[in-house]
Amino acid sequence: MATEKSIVAHSSFHFEDLQLSSQKFYQSVEDTLNSFEYPNLRVTRVNLSEGTFITSSREYLCIQHKEHLFYVCAAPFGRSYFISWWLKEELSLWTFILSIIPFFGERWARNSMKKTFYQQDSEDLFLQSIKKIVEALVEKVTSDKGFRLAQA
Repeated sequence: MATEKSIVAHSSFHFEDLQLSSQKFYQSVEDTLNSFEYPNLRVTRVNLSEGTFITSSREYLCIQHKEHLFYVCAAPFGRSYFISWWLKEELSLWTFILSIIPFFGERWARNSMKKTFYQQDSEDLFLQSIKKIVEALVEKVTSDKGFRLAQA
């Protein structure tokens, strides 16, 4: 169980006059992830609300490795289409409980979050890999459909 998610990074890609299947894009991401055989990876599809509790929801592909969650969205927007990803980090329940203890809790929580070199290396590899996979598939979509991706 985890609590309190914070956004670490975000990117989005916009395509005018393009219609794609979100399901096919998500399946491409999943197939690519499976081919790399990353350890401790959990991939699910989740519905997140577009606004308040009475609004409709949108399906996201959630890719989780430990406390890091990548949310990938591929969806139409009028006659256009967008693909975006959000990277969130969540605190473990233990770290959250430590952080709310008066006086020393915050320090204890920070100390409990210290990582070894290996933990940091594997975290960095996960973050870079997922970002590159999504961006490579976006590039493939643009070339397959005859679009040029805008340079930032």
